[in-house]
Amino acid sequence: MNRFNFKFLFLLILFGYGLHPLGAVDKFLVDIEHSVD
Repeated sequence: MNRFNFKFLFLLILFGYGLHPLGAVDKFLVDIEHSVD
């Protein structure tokens, strides 16, 4: 996946998680960090 698609996907999910509690966002960010490793 190129950088543009990743950024678009990140923003799309980020807006979706914006409606959820902050804890959901933290969990999402942790999942991203694990997937990058």
